[in-house]
Amino acid sequence: MAGVWSLRDMVDLEAVRSWLPPSWVLATAGSAVVAYLIYKSVRILRTDCDLTLMSKSLRPQYFSGRVVWVTGASSGIGEALCRELSKHGALLIMSARSDQTMETIKQSLAHPENAKILPLDLSDAKICSSATEKALELFGRVDILINNAGVSQRCFFMDTDEGTDDAMMQINYKAPRTLTQGVIPGMLEQDFGHVVNISSICGVSGMPLRSTYCASKFALRGLTHTLRYEVLVVSTTPTLFKTKFGVRKMVTQCIVCHEKN
Repeated sequence: MAGVWSLRDMVDLEAVRSWLPPSWVLATAGSAVVAYLIYKSVRILRTDCDLTLMSKSLRPQYFSGRVVWVTGASSGIGEALCRELSKHGALLIMSARSDQTMETIKQSLAHPENAKILPLDLSDAKICSSATEKALELFGRVDILINNAGVSQRCFFMDTDEGTDDAMMQINYKAPRTLTQGVIPGMLEQDFGHVVNISSICGVSGMPLRSTYCASKFALRGLTHTLRYEVLVVSTTPTLFKTKFGVRKMVTQCIVCHEKN
Protein backbone atom coordinates (compact mmCIF):
# COMPACT_ATOMS: atom_id res chain seq x y z
CA MET A 1 0.00 0.00 0.00
CA ALA A 2 1.49 3.29 -1.05
CA GLY A 3 2.65 5.61 1.68
CA VAL A 4 2.71 2.85 4.29
CA TRP A 5 6.07 2.01 5.86
CA SER A 6 7.36 0.24 8.92
CA LEU A 7 10.39 0.25 11.18
CA ARG A 8 11.75 -2.70 9.23
CA ASP A 9 12.05 -0.47 6.18
CA MET A 10 14.13 2.08 8.13
CA VAL A 11 16.43 -0.25 10.06
CA ASP A 12 18.75 -2.85 8.68
CA LEU A 13 17.97 -5.68 11.12
CA GLU A 14 20.83 -7.82 9.90
CA ALA A 15 23.28 -5.00 10.60
CA VAL A 16 21.83 -4.60 14.09
CA ARG A 17 22.19 -8.34 14.77
CA SER A 18 25.80 -8.24 13.64
CA TRP A 19 26.91 -5.90 16.43
CA LEU A 20 24.73 -7.35 19.20
CA PRO A 21 26.68 -9.54 21.67
CA PRO A 22 25.87 -13.24 21.83
CA SER A 23 22.71 -14.25 23.64
CA TRP A 24 24.65 -15.86 26.51
CA VAL A 25 26.38 -12.54 27.18
CA LEU A 26 23.04 -10.75 27.39
CA ALA A 27 21.66 -13.48 29.68
CA THR A 28 24.69 -13.24 31.99
CA ALA A 29 24.50 -9.46 32.13
CA GLY A 30 20.79 -9.62 32.87
CA SER A 31 21.34 -12.11 35.69
CA ALA A 32 24.06 -9.90 37.17
CA VAL A 33 21.75 -6.87 37.13
CA VAL A 34 18.95 -8.84 38.80
CA ALA A 35 21.34 -10.19 41.47
CA TYR A 36 22.64 -6.66 42.17
CA LEU A 37 19.10 -5.28 42.51
CA ILE A 38 18.19 -8.08 44.92
CA TYR A 39 21.34 -7.37 46.97
CA LYS A 40 20.58 -3.63 47.16
CA SER A 41 16.96 -4.32 48.07
CA VAL A 42 17.99 -6.60 50.94
CA ARG A 43 20.46 -3.97 52.21
CA ILE A 44 17.78 -1.28 52.10
CA LEU A 45 15.28 -3.50 53.95
CA ARG A 46 17.80 -4.43 56.65
CA THR A 47 19.41 -1.05 57.18
CA ASP A 48 18.73 1.08 60.25
CA CYS A 49 19.73 4.40 58.74
CA ASP A 50 18.68 6.54 55.83
CA LEU A 51 20.01 5.78 52.36
CA THR A 52 22.50 8.65 52.47
CA LEU A 53 24.17 7.20 55.55
CA MET A 54 24.08 3.69 54.11
CA SER A 55 26.03 4.87 51.06
CA LYS A 56 28.83 6.28 53.23
CA SER A 57 31.43 3.57 53.56
CA LEU A 58 34.36 4.66 55.72
CA ARG A 59 37.77 3.11 55.18
CA PRO A 60 39.85 2.14 58.23
CA GLN A 61 42.36 4.92 57.43
CA TYR A 62 39.57 7.40 58.09
CA PHE A 63 40.04 6.98 61.85
CA SER A 64 43.78 7.67 61.88
CA GLY A 65 44.42 10.68 64.09
CA ARG A 66 40.73 11.08 64.99
CA VAL A 67 39.84 11.52 68.65
CA VAL A 68 37.24 8.85 69.43
CA TRP A 69 35.46 8.75 72.78
CA VAL A 70 33.98 5.33 73.58
CA THR A 71 31.76 4.76 76.61
CA GLY A 72 31.33 1.26 78.02
CA ALA A 73 34.90 0.54 76.93
CA SER A 74 35.63 -2.10 79.57
CA SER A 75 33.81 -5.00 77.91
CA GLY A 76 31.70 -6.24 75.02
CA ILE A 77 31.13 -4.03 72.00
CA GLY A 78 32.98 -1.09 73.58
CA GLU A 79 36.13 -3.14 74.17
CA ALA A 80 35.99 -4.56 70.64
CA LEU A 81 35.59 -1.07 69.19
CA CYS A 82 38.61 0.21 71.11
CA ARG A 83 40.77 -2.65 69.86
CA GLU A 84 39.78 -2.11 66.23
CA LEU A 85 40.04 1.67 66.37
CA SER A 86 43.49 1.44 67.96
CA LYS A 87 44.68 -0.74 65.08
CA HIS A 88 43.73 2.03 62.69
CA GLY A 89 45.48 4.85 64.53
CA ALA A 90 42.61 6.47 66.43
CA LEU A 91 43.28 8.57 69.52
CA LEU A 92 41.08 6.88 72.10
CA ILE A 93 39.26 8.17 75.15
CA MET A 94 38.11 5.06 77.03
CA SER A 95 35.29 5.51 79.53
CA ALA A 96 33.73 3.04 81.97
CA ARG A 97 33.41 2.55 85.72
CA SER A 98 36.18 -0.04 86.08
CA ASP A 99 39.57 1.72 86.01
CA GLN A 100 41.55 -1.49 86.50
CA THR A 101 39.82 -3.36 83.69
CA MET A 102 40.28 -0.44 81.29
CA GLU A 103 43.96 -0.18 82.16
CA THR A 104 44.42 -3.87 81.35
CA ILE A 105 42.62 -3.43 78.04
CA LYS A 106 44.59 -0.28 77.24
CA GLN A 107 47.93 -2.07 77.65
CA SER A 108 46.78 -4.77 75.22
CA LEU A 109 45.78 -2.32 72.46
CA ALA A 110 47.75 -2.04 69.24
CA HIS A 111 48.79 1.52 70.23
CA PRO A 112 48.31 1.99 73.99
CA GLU A 113 50.25 5.25 73.82
CA ASN A 114 47.32 6.74 71.86
CA ALA A 115 44.69 5.82 74.46
CA LYS A 116 43.66 7.67 77.60
CA ILE A 117 41.29 6.58 80.33
CA LEU A 118 38.42 8.72 81.61
CA PRO A 119 36.56 6.96 84.46
CA LEU A 120 32.86 7.61 84.11
CA ASP A 121 29.79 6.49 86.03
CA LEU A 122 26.83 7.20 83.77
CA SER A 123 24.36 6.56 86.59
CA ASP A 124 25.42 9.87 88.17
CA ALA A 125 23.87 12.80 86.30
CA LYS A 126 26.27 15.34 87.85
CA ILE A 127 29.33 13.35 86.73
CA CYS A 128 27.89 13.13 83.21
CA SER A 129 27.41 16.87 83.08
CA SER A 130 31.10 17.53 83.73
CA ALA A 131 32.42 14.57 81.70
CA THR A 132 32.64 16.39 78.37
CA GLU A 133 34.86 19.11 79.80
CA LYS A 134 37.23 16.46 81.19
CA ALA A 135 37.25 14.59 77.88
CA LEU A 136 38.17 17.74 75.97
CA GLU A 137 41.13 18.29 78.28
CA LEU A 138 42.70 14.96 77.21
CA PHE A 139 43.22 15.64 73.50
CA GLY A 140 41.76 19.11 73.08
CA ARG A 141 38.77 17.93 71.07
CA VAL A 142 36.37 15.06 70.42
CA ASP A 143 35.91 14.06 66.78
CA ILE A 144 33.71 11.01 67.28
CA LEU A 145 31.53 10.10 70.27
CA ILE A 146 30.32 6.51 70.53
CA ASN A 147 27.59 6.20 73.16
CA ASN A 148 27.91 2.48 73.80
CA ALA A 149 27.51 1.99 77.57
CA GLY A 150 24.24 0.64 78.88
CA VAL A 151 22.53 -1.77 81.26
CA SER A 152 20.03 -4.53 80.54
CA GLN A 153 16.95 -5.88 82.29
CA ARG A 154 15.15 -9.16 82.93
CA CYS A 155 12.02 -8.41 84.90
CA PHE A 156 8.25 -8.42 84.41
CA PHE A 157 6.74 -4.97 84.04
CA MET A 158 4.58 -5.37 87.17
CA ASP A 159 7.67 -6.27 89.22
CA THR A 160 9.75 -3.31 88.01
CA ASP A 161 9.92 -0.50 90.53
CA GLU A 162 10.27 3.18 89.71
CA GLY A 163 13.85 3.27 90.98
CA THR A 164 14.88 0.69 88.39
CA ASP A 165 13.06 2.70 85.72
CA ASP A 166 14.85 5.91 86.68
CA ALA A 167 18.29 4.29 86.88
CA MET A 168 17.97 2.56 83.51
CA MET A 169 16.65 5.65 81.76
CA GLN A 170 19.55 7.64 83.22
CA ILE A 171 22.20 5.23 81.93
CA ASN A 172 20.65 4.20 78.60
CA TYR A 173 19.07 7.48 77.52
CA LYS A 174 19.80 10.54 79.66
CA ALA A 175 23.57 10.00 79.87
CA PRO A 176 24.04 9.63 76.09
CA ARG A 177 21.84 12.67 75.61
CA THR A 178 23.98 14.70 78.04
CA LEU A 179 27.28 13.63 76.45
CA THR A 180 25.94 14.29 72.95
CA GLN A 181 24.74 17.75 73.91
CA GLY A 182 28.18 18.40 75.38
CA VAL A 183 30.27 17.47 72.31
CA ILE A 184 28.12 18.86 69.49
CA PRO A 185 29.08 22.55 69.99
CA GLY A 186 32.77 21.69 69.56
CA MET A 187 32.04 19.57 66.52
CA LEU A 188 30.08 22.37 64.91
CA GLU A 189 32.86 24.83 65.68
CA GLN A 190 35.51 22.62 64.06
CA ASP A 191 33.10 21.76 61.24
CA PHE A 192 33.63 18.04 61.76
CA GLY A 193 32.30 15.33 64.03
CA HIS A 194 30.22 12.21 64.41
CA VAL A 195 27.97 10.88 67.17
CA VAL A 196 27.16 7.16 67.14
CA ASN A 197 24.49 5.81 69.46
CA ILE A 198 24.52 2.07 70.05
CA SER A 199 20.85 1.21 70.32
CA SER A 200 19.37 -2.29 70.23
CA ILE A 201 16.87 -4.43 68.41
CA CYS A 202 14.81 -3.75 71.54
CA GLY A 203 14.67 -0.15 70.37
CA VAL A 204 12.82 -1.30 67.28
CA SER A 205 10.47 -3.94 68.68
CA GLY A 206 9.24 -4.65 72.20
CA MET A 207 10.52 -7.74 74.01
CA PRO A 208 9.15 -9.62 77.06
CA LEU A 209 10.90 -8.96 80.39
CA ARG A 210 12.49 -5.84 78.86
CA SER A 211 9.86 -3.14 79.38
CA THR A 212 12.12 -0.40 80.73
CA TYR A 213 15.10 -1.45 78.64
CA CYS A 214 12.97 -1.27 75.48
CA ALA A 215 11.58 2.10 76.56
CA SER A 216 15.09 3.49 77.08
CA LYS A 217 16.30 2.23 73.70
CA PHE A 218 13.19 3.52 71.94
CA ALA A 219 13.92 6.90 73.53
CA LEU A 220 17.56 6.81 72.38
CA ARG A 221 16.56 5.82 68.87
CA GLY A 222 13.93 8.56 68.74
CA LEU A 223 16.49 11.12 69.88
CA THR A 224 18.92 9.89 67.23
CA HIS A 225 16.36 10.12 64.44
CA THR A 226 15.45 13.64 65.51
CA LEU A 227 19.08 14.77 65.67
CA ARG A 228 19.64 13.38 62.19
CA TYR A 229 17.58 16.28 60.87
CA GLU A 230 19.49 18.82 62.96
CA VAL A 231 23.01 17.34 62.95
CA LEU A 232 24.40 14.07 61.61
CA VAL A 233 23.93 11.38 64.27
CA VAL A 234 24.03 7.65 63.55
CA SER A 235 22.17 4.86 65.34
CA THR A 236 22.95 1.15 65.19
CA THR A 237 20.72 -1.66 66.40
CA PRO A 238 22.72 -4.74 67.41
CA THR A 239 20.86 -8.01 67.90
CA LEU A 240 22.66 -10.87 69.70
CA PHE A 241 26.30 -10.71 70.81
CA LYS A 242 28.19 -12.97 73.19
CA THR A 243 29.15 -10.46 75.89
CA LYS A 244 28.71 -10.00 79.63
CA PHE A 245 26.19 -7.24 78.99
CA GLY A 246 23.28 -9.00 80.69
CA VAL A 247 25.20 -9.55 83.92
CA ARG A 248 24.43 -6.40 85.93
CA LYS A 249 23.40 -5.75 89.52
CA MET A 250 20.22 -4.07 88.39
CA VAL A 251 19.26 -7.16 86.40
CA THR A 252 19.95 -9.49 89.33
CA GLN A 253 17.73 -7.43 91.62
CA CYS A 254 14.86 -7.65 89.16
CA ILE A 255 15.23 -11.41 88.80
CA VAL A 256 15.30 -11.89 92.58
CA CYS A 257 12.27 -9.64 92.93
CA HIS A 258 10.33 -11.81 90.49
CA GLU A 259 11.47 -15.08 92.04
CA LYS A 260 10.37 -13.99 95.52
CA ASN A 261 6.88 -13.47 94.20
